[in-house]
Amino acid sequence: MRVIYLLLLSIASLPVFAVTLEQLQQQGHLVINYRFSPREQVIQYQPVTIEIEVATDRWFARGVRIDDLDIEGAVINHQGNLSTNSSRQQGGVTWAVQLWTVVIYPQKSGVLTIPTIGLFVSVNAGSEPPVEGKISLPEKTLDVEVPDAMMGVDQWWATTGLTVKQSFEGLKDTYQPGDAITHTIDMKIESVPAMMLPQLIPASIDGLAVYTRQPVVNDYNNRGVLKGTRKQQFIYTVEQSGDFSLPAYQFYWWNLADMKKESIFLASQTFRASGDGIATVRADESLLDNMASIPWGVLAGGISVWLVFWAGSLWLPIKRLRDYRVAWWSKKRLEQRFLDATKALNGELALQSLYDLLAQRQGREFVTLEQTFRDDKICAELVLQLKHFVYGSGSALTIAEAKQLLASINSKQVRVWPWQKRVDFSLNHRRVP
Repeated sequence: MRVIYLLLLSIASLPVFAVTLEQLQQQGHLVINYRFSPREQVIQYQPVTIEIEVATDRWFARGVRIDDLDIEGAVINHQGNLSTNSSRQQGGVTWAVQLWTVVIYPQKSGVLTIPTIGLFVSVNAGSEPPVEGKISLPEKTLDVEVPDAMMGVDQWWATTGLTVKQSFEGLKDTYQPGDAITHTIDMKIESVPAMMLPQLIPASIDGLAVYTRQPVVNDYNNRGVLKGTRKQQFIYTVEQSGDFSLPAYQFYWWNLADMKKESIFLASQTFRASGDGIATVRADESLLDNMASIPWGVLAGGISVWLVFWAGSLWLPIKRLRDYRVAWWSKKRLEQRFLDATKALNGELALQSLYDLLAQRQGREFVTLEQTFRDDKICAELVLQLKHFVYGSGSALTIAEAKQLLASINSKQVRVWPWQKRVDFSLNHRRVP
């Protein structure tokens, strides 16, 4: 009888457990705080942190989850949707806490509406099964402003720190067709993901071939501060002689720490490329037509000069034969370098070797790869494949494919022996760059 009494007493003393989340909230066992940071004077593009804190003096069963957000006029950093678990003492009672943070970036000025946010909450309140369900957070608005100093600026960021640096590889005093300059731009921004840094467009410059490498984009946290980095590289290859100027870049940003406009300027890079082709200027035919009117003394002097020159030019075929032999060996070395680079998967050296080979063509007249293979579709595709491989988005050439390119180049060269060449002279002979 005593046992039955104690059992009834214990049943009567059990607390009455809530059966819904709303009842837990009404009884003070579940508290939800919903806030923004910053709440006022929000600047366009400024990171805004939405914090949703769910706390209970019981304990979480399946925890808290928030629905995906879709905010018109704002970019959401989904990688920043983080939750942290903690506990705190309040009135001698231990509370379990889950804090969710979502970072958004307003993209336009005016009123930004944060729609209703749905929460799934699961709490073990001492009953079976756990108390769980959906809770809707109310719609809220933010006033977004554009500083007067940024009015009319096409592209800018609002951040606590932005650095942009540039560097050049391949700079030298003189350039020839086939030489290349690599332009690297490194960008780093604080509190903003790398996806919001711009895709820079290289300049289209006559006489320069431009290749863009795949950008390197990364996000990382440094002591709780998000940092985004972007590295872009443009490779400018000289195709013809001339004066060239790589573009300058200007970047603007609003300093959230000092609340002022700042800018970063990357200066342009200028250089000159001189062609190495030998151009000939033919004699003026009117001079020959009017020889009859030239006084005999002048004509005799001219003939004497011509005889001396003719005697001296007897050695010219021998010199040209020697030059041809040197050029032939140089061509063979370049072809072997191209094959070795292909075998070693060194795409940049292979591509450079092709340009060097083209620069040695008859007359030393430089032409582009596209011009060389415009009538050979297969080889044109192989050149495109090599370029993609160099810039990280394709497969390397096989040795057989490399030899096919060499055979195509050689088939386009007409062999002219030194004694078959003609040299034109004029008193006003000049070298055309």
